[in-house]
Amino acid sequence: MATTDTAGFFFIDAKVGSTPTSVFKVDATGATTIAAGGLTVGGGVTVSNTGLMVSAGGASITGGITAVDTGVTVTTGGARVYDTGTTADTLTVKNTATTGIFSGALLSLDTSTLTTGFSLISASVAGGSPKFSVEASGLTTIAAGGLSVAGGVTITNTGLTVTTGGASITDTGTTTSTLTLTNSNNVFDKALLSMDSTATSGFSLISAKVGGTPQFTVTAGGATTIYSGGLSIKGGVTVVDTGITVSAGDVLISSNTQSGAANSGALVVTGGVGVGRDLRCAGTIYGTVNSSSDRRLKTAIRDVESSQEIIRQLRPVTYKWRRDEIPARNFPAGEYPGFLADEVERILPDLVQEDGDGWKSLNYVGIIPHLVRAVQEMQGQLETSQSQMARMQQQIDAMLAARA
Repeated sequence: MATTDTAGFFFIDAKVGSTPTSVFKVDATGATTIAAGGLTVGGGVTVSNTGLMVSAGGASITGGITAVDTGVTVTTGGARVYDTGTTADTLTVKNTATTGIFSGALLSLDTSTLTTGFSLISASVAGGSPKFSVEASGLTTIAAGGLSVAGGVTITNTGLTVTTGGASITDTGTTTSTLTLTNSNNVFDKALLSMDSTATSGFSLISAKVGGTPQFTVTAGGATTIYSGGLSIKGGVTVVDTGITVSAGDVLISSNTQSGAANSGALVVTGGVGVGRDLRCAGTIYGTVNSSSDRRLKTAIRDVESSQEIIRQLRPVTYKWRRDEIPARNFPAGEYPGFLADEVERILPDLVQEDGDGWKSLNYVGIIPHLVRAVQEMQGQLETSQSQMARMQQQIDAMLAARA
């Protein structure tokens, strides 16, 4: 078809019906309008220069479509991509620029008139079940499946809120922390980590495990349990209300601060101290010590018959502690009087104990009853001797009087 005119006519104007209605037109410029029935293309279609415009009814294309220059614009009716394949992606957006720097977006979503009431993205699976959506405000909702992020995530302004399903952070790295909380505001006065629940009991605020084994938990009531590893505190600790209970293990205060007064030292207790078992000290004890001695606490009570021989066998000595050879015992300097537990053990074995390291200790207080009994025996012997001497003096006096 050829004509000398350049406008105002149609190359093709296809009409149907008793009242002819155009269904397909090609005007003088080459613009093609399909008024009804849509467009089916087999073997692909290439659109260049001003692109492809579908104003209504949509377009159905089999065999693919290639749009160059200004691309594809759909003004009314929307665009849908249908796929029955199983091996390729249904929609792929790709930029193949080889020169310059690509500074646009592979996928740009924009609405120039509406601001609310719609979704930028709405992703569903079979049955219309929503899985993922992005509202006009930017609010992103993941309805199922959770969120997996590789390469880090930065959240600004209002932060991150997970309403259902919880949040899980999985890390396979070995050189950085799995979760780091940092606030760079110089006047920050809130909490780096805040935990809150409407429930009041029956759950844990913190449950820390290694290999599935609990190591550290904090219950809803605030009770903290350290299952292993102990507790190391720097900077002091203040315990109020119900105090502190250690059910197993040790409480270790790693300090070599000496105590020069009742209010100084590595551990200072302003109140009383109750100890339910043995108390061992690798230093010097200052103060007044009282030993339990109530008759109601004792049984199998017997008098000590004789102690003079026991006291005679004891060897009082003076000694110095081996401070340089055994510094861990914190022995004081100077010379001291006393006994050797090894020797006393042969005479009074009940007064000597041996600790887990094999060191022997002596109950010096236990020697006092034997000292008292020995003095009593000597007092009795002295009184007997004095009585005998008095009688002898009387006899001597009587003999002298008779001679006179």
